[in-house]
Amino acid sequence: MLLVGTDPEEWIRGKAAAKFLMNEARASGGKVKVSVGKVEAYMEGSVGWGIANPTITLPNGKKFQPRWSAVFHKERGKWKIIQIHASVGVPNEQILA
Repeated sequence: MLLVGTDPEEWIRGKAAAKFLMNEARASGGKVKVSVGKVEAYMEGSVGWGIANPTITLPNGKKFQPRWSAVFHKERGKWKIIQIHASVGVPNEQILA
């Protein structure tokens, strides 16, 4: 699995990606609420892919809307995550100015 996060240093492979996600959840300091939001998902044979735009509410009340995409592969009847990407939208003007 490859996890590409919003931070420039978040390019994490294999079991380290799962450990990273668990540590992020623990570091939140409490219960994180996720509202799924818009989801699009597709599959062809043993390959699936999808995108989502959830709203995440942190224990301190701060909310943000990342954009997630993922690729899956069906192995022995179970879907396995192959790749995850997360980003936070920033207006082009802010990046290019």
